[in-house]
Amino acid sequence: MAVQSEVVAPAAAPVQDIVTSVEVAENMGNVSTMTDATTPVASEAMMQKNWYEIVSSYFEGYPAWAVEVAVFGVGALVLGFLCKTVGRYLFFAGVAAALLLVVLSHMQVVSINMMQVKQFLGIQDIASLQDLGTVLVEWGKVHVIAVVSLIFGFILGWKLG
Repeated sequence: MAVQSEVVAPAAAPVQDIVTSVEVAENMGNVSTMTDATTPVASEAMMQKNWYEIVSSYFEGYPAWAVEVAVFGVGALVLGFLCKTVGRYLFFAGVAAALLLVVLSHMQVVSINMMQVKQFLGIQDIASLQDLGTVLVEWGKVHVIAVVSLIFGFILGWKLG
């Protein structure tokens, strides 16, 4: 009995893949055009938002004060609970992680784009430590309901822990 082997020719690439490959080859210097349907790319609008804007975009039909109460209240509730139950370990783990990131950044093993971090967290450039207090007080005056929600959420989380 003889074994027959068939040589199968590779399937021809779809025309769309060929066009995409040609476009990528032509636009090697232009990174923004090097995408195809299978490559997920975050939109520029999403990259410009901070964390609160991203979370509040899920609750578009609700008033802004309700979103603030929910986001800051739940976040403070979780933070208060964690501080009460594993606060000591959480503190030391946070300090160790921050120290590790600083050392790795200094050794140039990782690079931290502080402009992107500040933009994501919604932190403004602060010239001195004195300005930090002023910025926080001004934010608190504008978002009174969020501050109240933070305080009550943290106390409730602490009591539950």
